[in-house]
Amino acid sequence: VLEWFRWQRVKIVEKAEQFFSRYPDEPIFFDNSQLLREVDKAKGSKLRGEGQLYLYKDRLELREKSGRVNTFTIESISDMSIYSRMNLIFTTADRRAYEIKTGVIRSAVKYLDVFNYLKSSKAGSPKPEVPVVLNTDR
Repeated sequence: VLEWFRWQRVKIVEKAEQFFSRYPDEPIFFDNSQLLREVDKAKGSKLRGEGQLYLYKDRLELREKSGRVNTFTIESISDMSIYSRMNLIFTTADRRAYEIKTGVIRSAVKYLDVFNYLKSSKAGSPKPEVPVVLNTDR
């Protein structure tokens, strides 16, 4: 399983490089039925939007049915991780924390791996190693 996991992560980054070189202004992924919550340790979480999640070369977007778009540039996201298999969490440069949850099956790993690739390529660093995945389902 670990070998498959590592192989998949390498392939995701390879596919991202190929995709963005051919389609730099298109989203590489999108998923429906996503919930965006802002998380505050003292106050709990607050729903900020519900809709389709898109990952572009330069940004992460949640597009709501109303037409409202929540946009986070890759540059403004300081860290991203996974918990409970499908939930993404990220923090922004202004020290805000967000989580993206869904009731439908989707891969959080693809978002995390491409995000790490984009962050490392913008910084001129080598490709990222396999990041730690937090799992609180125990």
